[in-house]
Amino acid sequence: MDTGELIRKKIRQVRRQLPEKVRAAADEAIFEKASGLKEFKEARLVFMYASTPEEVDTKNLIKAAMGAGKRVALPRVRGRGEMDFHLITSENDLISGAMGIFEPDPEKCPVISEVPELVIVPGVAFDTSLNRIGYGGGYYDRALARLNAACFAALAYECQITEGIVPGKYDVPMDLIVTEKRIIGR
Repeated sequence: MDTGELIRKKIRQVRRQLPEKVRAAADEAIFEKASGLKEFKEARLVFMYASTPEEVDTKNLIKAAMGAGKRVALPRVRGRGEMDFHLITSENDLISGAMGIFEPDPEKCPVISEVPELVIVPGVAFDTSLNRIGYGGGYYDRALARLNAACFAALAYECQITEGIVPGKYDVPMDLIVTEKRIIGR
């Protein structure tokens, strides 16, 4: 098992063990920090993701973005290692997709090819040098490499911040990482 895989396994285990009250308080603090970012406030088009139960909850941030009149696009897996971003207009546009993760319904939500000002990126582990370890499928690495967004930001619990991440040649670093305690990159 390589270093990245060991870090991924360790952080996922720690993150799963977060008590519900701690997780809920952290989600709220992360939402406050993320929705207060200049990059979030100024963005007209934001690419985000529908969170899984073990990730930082993105529902409120998605609602806040749409409520502020921003266009919001979420990813939909289209094939092995490939995904597209689809414009959504409400939570009702989401259906259960690949790996049980909510995705835009392709019947209702068009693929968007415009460049967003902000991309909110999921991940398992991050370091203070703004490196990211994803889930291992390379979906986001491929998608981020073709986007020329002004800002890539990750939402993470403080327990997901570690050291020893060695980025691969295709890994795209984050510009900001928002945790319940700090904003890394500022």
